[in-house]
Amino acid sequence: MLTIVQSRAIKSDARREQGMADQESPQRGPAGSQEVATLLTMHGAVLALSVLTQSILAYTLLPEGRGSYAVCVLFASIAGVLCALGTARGAQYLSMTRQASASESMSIALLCSLIGSAMAIAIALPLIQSNFAFFRKAETSAFYLSLLLIPAISLAFAATLQMEGFRRFRRLAIFSAIKAAAGMIGILLLVAILKLGVNGAILALMASNALMLALCVADLAYNRETTLQLPSIDGIKNTIHYGLREYLAGIGQSLDPKLAGLLLGLVAVPAEIGIFTAGYAAITRVSMVPAAIATYLLPRVAGDGGTRPHIVAFCARVTWWVVGGMLLVWVAVSAQLVPLLLSEAFKPAVRLSWIMCIGLLAYSGSEIFAAYFRGIRAPQIYSYSMWMGLSVNVILFFTLYPHFGLTGAAWALTGDLICRSLFLGVMFHRTARLPMFDALLLRTSDVAYLWRSSIQLARRAMAR
Repeated sequence: MLTIVQSRAIKSDARREQGMADQESPQRGPAGSQEVATLLTMHGAVLALSVLTQSILAYTLLPEGRGSYAVCVLFASIAGVLCALGTARGAQYLSMTRQASASESMSIALLCSLIGSAMAIAIALPLIQSNFAFFRKAETSAFYLSLLLIPAISLAFAATLQMEGFRRFRRLAIFSAIKAAAGMIGILLLVAILKLGVNGAILALMASNALMLALCVADLAYNRETTLQLPSIDGIKNTIHYGLREYLAGIGQSLDPKLAGLLLGLVAVPAEIGIFTAGYAAITRVSMVPAAIATYLLPRVAGDGGTRPHIVAFCARVTWWVVGGMLLVWVAVSAQLVPLLLSEAFKPAVRLSWIMCIGLLAYSGSEIFAAYFRGIRAPQIYSYSMWMGLSVNVILFFTLYPHFGLTGAAWALTGDLICRSLFLGVMFHRTARLPMFDALLLRTSDVAYLWRSSIQLARRAMAR
């Protein structure tokens, strides 16, 4: 009898969420746009805090220290992803499709992250002690300290994906802003005031991720009555099965913003790495726009099996035009803004960022396609695009860098993003059976819908 009641409850929840998804389509009203607007507002706060954090890092660590810090964070984040086998995404998929309870999916996500982190630390320890050139770009003590970053980043990421899977978008956006504020305060205290240098920056990042983990787990425990439990064998198998299909994409996604830094870590001095990563960090903040929209879209695509691709196309074309406008503003003001925010030492990052803007614009809308393929249980398509782009990046880097230096590295990254965008666009067109330019060309109805939604949101905000 209890099983029948639970089954009916799950079906009722599914019908209710399907109805909510219907109301959130561009043709049905502002419910979905209000949620996205909330996400974008909070992401705007995160953007502002991130800019302040980057400014503090630039003035206190200077290009050389900034490069060493980037190498350590790169090392920790990639090591964790390599050993996690995509299980964080696998556990999220189970929760979105209701193949596991909230408690089980959370337990699987955290358990697999812990096991993966332990494996990563065990593998990384002897590497730090080796003579590999990469591990000479920062102090050995900084690399040892960054080992603690591995579980902090992995567990926070797993908990964040669970929040997304349960559609706790507004609360997650607030937590992201709190995390960014904590990170900035930590950098200010440990690096600017206590003068702990790269080690202080690593500790601040570790603390902000630990805080994010605690906030997400506490929210799910209170609002979803989630508790830690011993996962079932079937649940773990299903998680690993999906995770392995997502694995290559996960590695690629982790390498994506950091591959240039990794390659530079092999051949360049820390100061060059610092200038390049600062330039990329300055413009990559606009990726918060497609990230917010993709976060909103993914559970809905998974819930309806991808039967409404026109909504994905709408989100993609809006993303492209919004990001394009933001990047145009950056190109117009960056020559004056970068020396002010990051100091004169980072002025060469301006031209590098202009080159990378081209690739970032190309890829911004394609992140929406990535959410679509994840939602229709085809993450391997995203994996193919990631590794195709990364291969182009490596080839172009070793072709262009010896002749053009950091400018060549910037063009290599741009070539990577353009190649990946073209592949995802073509695959979306073939899978969704929509016209080729349906996801690119902004329509009059799109502008009218966005204008109406903005007016209604403004009225609601004033009414409060």
